[in-house]
Amino acid sequence: MMNVNTGISSTVVFWLVPTPTDNSGQARIIFNTHNPGDIFFVGTTAVSYIAQDGFGNIGSCTFSVIVSTGKLNTFLKDVKVNLT
Repeated sequence: MMNVNTGISSTVVFWLVPTPTDNSGQARIIFNTHNPGDIFFVGTTAVSYIAQDGFGNIGSCTFSVIVSTGKLNTFLKDVKVNLT
């Protein structure tokens, strides 16, 4: 969660990009909806990453970036990892 001062409608948000790993050693990110350093507006935005290994196995990671007005405070919420 990123809180911004009242009257501000957006902020830049940074996070560590997920590192896909598996036993093949070939997993890599093939799609993402946002990047660290992107501008996010007040509200909740889902950020998703999709990774694939050399055998075609797919994994995903989704978390929420929440920007609200009020006291400044930053934390990550609702990190979910789905592997298929």
